Amino acid sequence: MKIFLIFFFFLSNSSLANEGFKDIEDKINIYETEVIQLKASVKSLDSRLAVKNNAYLKQLELQNSIEKSLDELSAGLVQNRNKIHLKFKELKREYMTTLLFSHENNVENSMTRKILLKKIKIDSLELSNLLQRNKNLNEKITEFQTQLKGITKEKEELYAILNDLEGKKSDISENYFNSVKEKLTLESTLAKKKLEQFSKSLTPDSFSISPPIELITDIEETRKGIHFYFKENTPVLSVASGKIVYSDKLSTFGNVVMIEHNNDLRTVTLGNFTPKVSRGDWVEQGQVIGYANADELTQDQRKIYVELRKGEKPLKTAKYMNANFSEQIGKI
Repeated sequence: MKIFLIFFFFLSNSSLANEGFKDIEDKINIYETEVIQLKASVKSLDSRLAVKNNAYLKQLELQNSIEKSLDELSAGLVQNRNKIHLKFKELKREYMTTLLFSHENNVENSMTRKILLKKIKIDSLELSNLLQRNKNLNEKITEFQTQLKGITKEKEELYAILNDLEGKKSDISENYFNSVKEKLTLESTLAKKKLEQFSKSLTPDSFSISPPIELITDIEETRKGIHFYFKENTPVLSVASGKIVYSDKLSTFGNVVMIEHNNDLRTVTLGNFTPKVSRGDWVEQGQVIGYANADELTQDQRKIYVELRKGEKPLKTAKYMNANFSEQIGKI
């Protein structure tokens, strides 16, 4: 492919001064450390909450089991007492009947009295067993009531601990989000200051951009921008220093990263690549902003498009390519 390009090369922009940035960067580092520590604290509290919550649920399950057993024992006790009452009445009746038959000493009365005495003996033993069961049930109920009292106390203590941990987590989480917010605000301020510092030396005639990839196999200039072709997997680079104002998919054209360079200058890098930057990030010229996987693309798709704009108006992008581009063109 024949290439017709006219290039004008200018002095490279001077490095951004660190003066005025250090205080903000120090604060960002402090907030970064605080965010990490708060995140670790939240994670630790989550673990403790999980342990205490499991313990609470087990105590609640045990309490429900004991309460169910107490209900069954209480019902058994009532039933047993009713049996004792009936058996006692039955024995009393049998005893009185025996007394009646003891007044007449004949064979028939003697046999009846003998049968009654045998029945009294059997019923007395049954009554004794019922009384013993009544005693056992009372002891078991007392034992379960003591257990239930201890479990209820422990459950209340666990509930208080859970509330305390939830409160601490809420406070720490709030501090965490506040710190993240402050950190993001400072990072935005730093990016803005860098952009302002960078823009002081920028005019459309002194601004220059570099290629978005290192291994260029071909180029194609359009009326507005330039297509850079590649054959192998390659990192996609920032064509100039600035602030990311857009990083996302654009219709059927692939992904696009838009960088603001102030003085109303913006560069658009578009193609089938995966961006690794987000809106608000500050990038330096030549910094990796994404990756293109040639193995997943057809030959026609293996290209990155770059366009320079002033406001919404496209500029002649080739005019602003720097000297490094001239060196790479010679190697195509």
